Amino acid sequence: MYSDWQSRLKEVFEAASGRSTEDRAGYLDEACIDDEDLRRDVESLLLEWDRLVGEAGGAANAVLEFKPKIAYPYHYRGQGGMSDVEKFRSIVSKNPQVEVRLLKWY
Repeated sequence: MYSDWQSRLKEVFEAASGRSTEDRAGYLDEACIDDEDLRRDVESLLLEWDRLVGEAGGAANAVLEFKPKIAYPYHYRGQGGMSDVEKFRSIVSKNPQVEVRLLKWY
């Protein structure tokens, strides 16, 4: 179970990661108004998330161009929403003709 602080970190991170880069600063100004530690940790997570999304996005776009019937992504699987596999699936799922199957590689 998450502590209150972990739950708040997850909540703010998930809300910020769903916003454009330009909108994040204003959101974080409001969400972390009295908590600089929270803001610092969320910003750190967002930097890593943006790096992972960039990698997953490139692979997903290549799959959309190639148009296979099934794609099996094998990448980092994080916890608490931090997964490039999930980002890959969300991008590739825009084409309903490509099925994304997740296997338990480990």
